Amino acid sequence: MLVVDRELAAAEQTAALVRAQGGQAHANHADITAEDDCRSHPGAALSAFGHIDILHNNVGIVPGGRTEQLAAAQWRTGFEVNLTGMWLTCKYILPISSMAVRRRGDRLCYVQGVQGGGELDDTLARSGVRAARVRVNAIAPGMIDTPMGHQGTAWDIANVALFLASDEAAYVTGVVLPVDGGYTLQRLMTAAARRRISTMDDRDKGSSAGAGDDPRRDGGFGERLPGELLRQ
Repeated sequence: MLVVDRELAAAEQTAALVRAQGGQAHANHADITAEDDCRSHPGAALSAFGHIDILHNNVGIVPGGRTEQLAAAQWRTGFEVNLTGMWLTCKYILPISSMAVRRRGDRLCYVQGVQGGGELDDTLARSGVRAARVRVNAIAPGMIDTPMGHQGTAWDIANVALFLASDEAAYVTGVVLPVDGGYTLQRLMTAAARRRISTMDDRDKGSSAGAGDDPRRDGGFGERLPGELLRQ
């Protein structure tokens, strides 16, 4: 494993943890927002290991502050790190890895670990499948407080990344996988309930005056509250 970080000490610390678990790891200093750095670190991986099989892009930041308080420089920094950096790493690693895939006949796996690059991941997945049998998947990490009632940890994300990078996921590509303790499901259920309530309101408006029974009962909901709809 080549551990890349703009702070070399942080990369060396992570590499040491990998080696302590019996793995092989080298630290490399690079800033993913700097194109020259992204151009050079694939060579460092080839020098250390001879080939590149997996790219795990897990660098991301969340600019703090409300929209009206956010400085333009903060916005640009977030965009550069979360999207441009992801694109640059792919730009210089995928050509090298694709040649190795064609030569050896196996597959390359790319795992994007930060939410925000969905459309780019989709483009990479479609082109990878066509051109060089490269699998591309993304992980959408969740928020800290989840409906499951406990905090997620970095290991929850890491275990999913390991699965997507493994042979067990050989038939998985083009997926954005939420790892959020059910937060995405809760949002979907809330949205579905709102749509159903809107439908009931439309039926109310279309009913003739004095029709008798509440038309909402005809939709199967009766007088149930939105919270009860969520629990169906």
